Amino acid sequence: MTRIVTGGFLENIFRVCAGRALLTTSRCNRRLKVGDAHPASLSEMLSGGRKQERGFALVAAIFIVVILAMLGIMMVTIGGMERATSTTAVQGTRAYYAARSGIEWGVFGALNNTVPTCGALPSTPTTNTLNLAVTGLNGFTVSVVCSYTTHKERSDTYNVYVITSTATSGNFGDVDYVSRQLQVTATNALP
Repeated sequence: MTRIVTGGFLENIFRVCAGRALLTTSRCNRRLKVGDAHPASLSEMLSGGRKQERGFALVAAIFIVVILAMLGIMMVTIGGMERATSTTAVQGTRAYYAARSGIEWGVFGALNNTVPTCGALPSTPTTNTLNLAVTGLNGFTVSVVCSYTTHKERSDTYNVYVITSTATSGNFGDVDYVSRQLQVTATNALP
């Protein structure tokens, strides 16, 4: 009994006689020998000569796994950077409000003369240091520098105060170091 079998990638038609692959030009009783150009078994014949392609799926799978691993590493890295950036932003905002509280303390003391904020002599800067112990601002050191000049307009004498407040946390050069500086000009002149 002779059947004609065609494979998807085969260009030749083979005859199968009693389970052996034979060329169309040969008789059913002649078997293919080792070294012949065509496959010697039905499974090799149906594979379409894809011996060079063996393992290609493994290479593709490894490539996909490597790409997915790189994407995962990139996502973890970006997440870590976002966390560090948001922490720094929060510390920067806290430093701003610590410096602002130093400004408010300096303006109040200068205009009300309740604390020796600006010193006794005009144009001589005075530095005051505040250590804040308020929740959210603890750990910040605020340096308030105040200087003033005296002015006379008609019969009125008034002072113009320049107050600079610098809030810092951590040591310069450290990862958690943050600093903000604000400056304000105030006067005790009547409006």
